[in-house]
Amino acid sequence: MFFTHGANTRSNSRVSLIESEENSGLTSAWTDMLAGNTLLAGLGRSAIDMLVRDATPRALTEGEVLMRQGEPGSIAYFVLSGELRVIVETPLGDVAMSSLTPGQFVGEIAIFSRMPRTATVNAAQPSLVLGISDEVLHTVIRRHPEAAIGLLAMLGRRIAALNQPLALLTLAADAMAQGDADLESMTKLFGPLEAEAPFARSFRRLVVEMERKQSQRQELIVAARLQQSILPQRLDFADHGGAFVAEALMRPSREIGGDFYDMILAPDGRRAVLVVADVSGKGVPAAFFMAISRTLIRSAVLSSGSIEQALERANALLYAENPECLFVTVFMAELEFETGALRYVNAGHCDGYVVRGEGGVLALPANAPALAMLPAPRFTAETVKVGRGDRILLISDGITEAFSPGGEAFGEERLETLLTELKRVPAKAALARIDKAVTSFSAGCDQSDDITCLLVDHL
Repeated sequence: MFFTHGANTRSNSRVSLIESEENSGLTSAWTDMLAGNTLLAGLGRSAIDMLVRDATPRALTEGEVLMRQGEPGSIAYFVLSGELRVIVETPLGDVAMSSLTPGQFVGEIAIFSRMPRTATVNAAQPSLVLGISDEVLHTVIRRHPEAAIGLLAMLGRRIAALNQPLALLTLAADAMAQGDADLESMTKLFGPLEAEAPFARSFRRLVVEMERKQSQRQELIVAARLQQSILPQRLDFADHGGAFVAEALMRPSREIGGDFYDMILAPDGRRAVLVVADVSGKGVPAAFFMAISRTLIRSAVLSSGSIEQALERANALLYAENPECLFVTVFMAELEFETGALRYVNAGHCDGYVVRGEGGVLALPANAPALAMLPAPRFTAETVKVGRGDRILLISDGITEAFSPGGEAFGEERLETLLTELKRVPAKAALARIDKAVTSFSAGCDQSDDITCLLVDHL
C-alpha cells in the first residue's frame, strides 16, 4: 500500500497510485467521496480524479497531531476514514469543539484566507486523510471556476449553521445575566442542536456547573448570615450602669470569615470582658474554627474566675481537638466599670490601643502565644487605666495589613495618626471613619483579610 506519514513522499505516492491496480479501486472510491463534498460541487469526475492523483494520503495513529493552532497552513485535509478531534487552545485550557468523520474537510479556510490555523486537530482513532495543497486547490479553481461556487456554498452553509446556535447562545447568556437560566430550560433550548453543535453540550455543562456554584454561593450567603448572627448585636452598658459606649464591626474578606468579636457582661454588673480574635486561614475552614473558638472562649469566660484562667481552658480544648492545626490569636480584656482598670492578655494578636482623651495613643502589644499552638502556655494579664474621655480600640490585622494598589500597607503608624485625629469623634462615627479610611486606602484592591473592630469609649 502507498499510505505515507508526510507530505514529502507525495511523488512516490502518486507513482503508487498510478501503477497499482489495487489502489485504483481505492482512488475511485475516494473520488466518489470527494465528489459528494460541498466544497467541490460542480467539478466533473475527471477534475476530481486529477485532484486525487495530485493529493497526498497520510495515515495517522491515535493521538497524532495533524495540524497545530497558530501555525501557518498550506494544506487542507479530507477525512477518508477514522475520526479527527478539533481542539481550540485557550488561556484557561483546551476546548474540544467538534469531531470530523469521513467525507469532511479540515484546514481549507487557512488556505484561502492565509490565516494561521485556528485550531489543533489530532486523531481520535487511527485515521486516513488526503492532503490537498494550496497549489493543487488553486490550480483546480483556476481551471474549473465552477469550483469557486462550491467554496461559496460551503461558507454559506457554515454561516447558516452558526446563526441559530449563536442566537441561542445570546438568548442563554441574557437569561444567565438575568438569573433566569436553569438546567431544564437550557436542555430544551439546545436539545435540537446537540448532534450538530458540540458546543451546545459544553454550554449545558457550563450551566450545570454554574447552578452548582450558585447553590454553593447561596449556602455561603446563608452561612455568612448565621456567622454574623452569632456576634453580639447589642453592645450596651446601660443595664449595668457603666459609663461606657461600644460599637463594633466585622467585615469578612470573603463570604464568610475567621474573625470575631465579643463582649461578655458579668452577672454582677461590674465588669465586661472584651474579645477580638482572628483564626488562621480563610474561607470555610477558618469560619468553622471561628465558630468553635468563639463558643469555647465565651463558655470559658463565663465559667472562669479570671481572663487568664479562661484563656487556659479555651486553649486546652482547642489544642486537643484541632486536626487541621489551625490557631487563633486573641485579644481579651476585662474592663472594670468603677475603676476603669483594663486587665488584658494579648495572645499573639495585633496591637490593641488606648487613645487618651488628653492626647497620645498607647499600644498594647502581644504578651502571650496564640491559642491552640501549645498544650499548656502561661497567660499573664497586664493592666492599664482607662480614664474618662479615653477610648479602647481592639482590631484585627485586616486593618493594618490592608494594602494600597502600590503594595503599601496601611500600617500601625497611619492607624495611630488616624486615632489621634478621631479622638473627639463619637464612637459610631469614629468606627465608620476608620472603616472608610481603610477602604479608601486600598481602593481598587481586593480586601486582603477580614476586618474587625471593637471600639469602647469611656464617657
